[in-house]
Amino acid sequence: MAIINNAKETERNTTFGRCLELLATSRFRMCCVLIGLALSISPVVALGQGKPVLVIIVHPQTEIDDLSMPELRDLYLGNVEEIKGIRLKPIMYTANTPIRILFESLVLKMDTEAFAQHWRSKRFLGSWQKQPTSFKSTKAVKAFVAEEKGAIAYIPLSEIDATVRQVQKIDGREVGDRAYPLRSTP
Repeated sequence: MAIINNAKETERNTTFGRCLELLATSRFRMCCVLIGLALSISPVVALGQGKPVLVIIVHPQTEIDDLSMPELRDLYLGNVEEIKGIRLKPIMYTANTPIRILFESLVLKMDTEAFAQHWRSKRFLGSWQKQPTSFKSTKAVKAFVAEEKGAIAYIPLSEIDATVRQVQKIDGREVGDRAYPLRSTP
């Protein structure tokens, strides 16, 4: 009987060890991030497409209605400070939040670590440009953009309201267009 109990205990310990190994793998962490993304931006899904949709917002008095993906990328990477003659201050969500991961993937074409490394390199090389300001919640992002002239940010489509102005077109595409570039691919 003791041998059977020892065998079961060894099997249980081995299974637990495998679970710990799985937790330590990057594949598992990525799955957790993706699950978190799906759970946290489920209200972002709009227009019956079943895909998360982001919109770009600006201060209500900032008259920008159309931006290109390269313009957004250059702005958030600190390559430019003005677009269409308007000085802009980019706003982001804090690192590793699902909405920021989606934005980094769609617009910046890099992950959070690569984005952080980009800004470390800029500082090391003596760049005078400031990294985008980060906030933890959509409420905080919208409040800042509503108050700060020149502020620009991204939020879930479901969170748009009259306190901010939505940039109507990205790469010439409106949010209802199937080819709108700030829509996640399934």
